[in-house]
Amino acid sequence: MISLAGVTNNLGKHSEAEKLLMEALDVAKTKLGMENQMTLSAMTRLAAVYYNQNRLSEAEHLQRQVIELYNFSLGLEHELTWTTQLNLAAILSKLGRIKESQQIELQILDLRKKRFGLKHDLTLTAMANLAAGYRVQKFWKEEESCLIQVVEGRKEVLGPLHPDTLISSQALGNNYFHQGKYEAAESILRQVVQARTLLRGKSHPSTMASLNSLARVLFDKGDREMAEVMQLQTIEQGIKTSGELNVAVLECKWHLALMYRSWNRLGDAKILLTDVFNARKAALDKDHPDLNRVAQQIEDIDLRLAKTVIDE
Repeated sequence: MISLAGVTNNLGKHSEAEKLLMEALDVAKTKLGMENQMTLSAMTRLAAVYYNQNRLSEAEHLQRQVIELYNFSLGLEHELTWTTQLNLAAILSKLGRIKESQQIELQILDLRKKRFGLKHDLTLTAMANLAAGYRVQKFWKEEESCLIQVVEGRKEVLGPLHPDTLISSQALGNNYFHQGKYEAAESILRQVVQARTLLRGKSHPSTMASLNSLARVLFDKGDREMAEVMQLQTIEQGIKTSGELNVAVLECKWHLALMYRSWNRLGDAKILLTDVFNARKAALDKDHPDLNRVAQQIEDIDLRLAKTVIDE
């Protein structure tokens, strides 16, 4: 039940996941006790569901309980205790309490450096988490510094084609994009696309995500036609392989719609956004932030279209 809840949560079916976890947690508490690993796993996953539902105060409260129980049963120096603290850091970050979040991330990074050294996967993961915190704050230089170390470290520890190495490289490419370093962004993202295409194929979600990022770079560089062709080809390939409702396909459609909007091709943008909205409406809770964001974008386009008609 706990594993199934994890899957449904990742699919965006948060209410269903919550119901499963509440049932599992009730049994685990009764049969196994509060300090049992199964109970704590259910609590951790439930906190993740609350996080995805934007019920952040509930997520924080539950995650702090998990940390306290891990502290008691495993001790302050156990890796599972550190991991749950990083989960709390993610919640605090989403609450906007960035300084509290980064204090935890820096503490865990320091502990992992001392225990494992800098060139260890867990240390590099902690550094990647710290980079993510900088990304939320749009501290691009600080994020870049962390990501360069993570990419170099993961290439050495895991190899240049390891999925985690490619994830960090993708993040670094996106960082360069946000800084307007388009040549550097294009170079690294083309490498990631090439590696992911070789390993997974063009229609794999990770490859599509990299193509999506590369298209954004090309668009902002001024290569709008090339970016559009790349996105359309990616969407077409994704639909053939995985169908219209594939998450990666919808993400590409959404970014292409935003390109069209900035290009002032409002009609084309609305068609794509409507497709994305209808697909997400069928899959996500009605109050899911991703669904509400697309609805707001459609509304904004409608207002701009109406203004255009009035002006004419």
